[in-house]
Amino acid sequence: MSVGEVTNADAALPPLRVGLLGLGTVGGGVVNVLTRNAEDIARRSGRRIDVVHASARNLGAPRICPLDGILLTTNPMDVVENPNVDVIIQGADCPRGQRTVRSGAGQGHRCGIRGGGGGRHPDYQGHP
Repeated sequence: MSVGEVTNADAALPPLRVGLLGLGTVGGGVVNVLTRNAEDIARRSGRRIDVVHASARNLGAPRICPLDGILLTTNPMDVVENPNVDVIIQGADCPRGQRTVRSGAGQGHRCGIRGGGGGRHPDYQGHP
């Protein structure tokens, strides 16, 4: 999904391709925030953010975010192993998700572990 149209024709950087682990409250909220702020993000960073792949336990569950252009799967490793994903964001607060993110980090993806509990996970590897 292209989260925003880059209004600056001089943007030289390719889109940042994001994979999400979890599409519930946290993951869906990430999509909504990126969508709502897409123009500002693209203007400030010189690139847009595309959510390209996401995993969810139940693909038929109602979602709080648009899913246009997002490849969906029930297997989080599909997201981690996708060569078209630059960054992995974990929205699910569970040990399996944490192991999956660690696996992605081992494969060269930039990863962040952020659960729904509101606090930073002890293994969080992102920016402070």
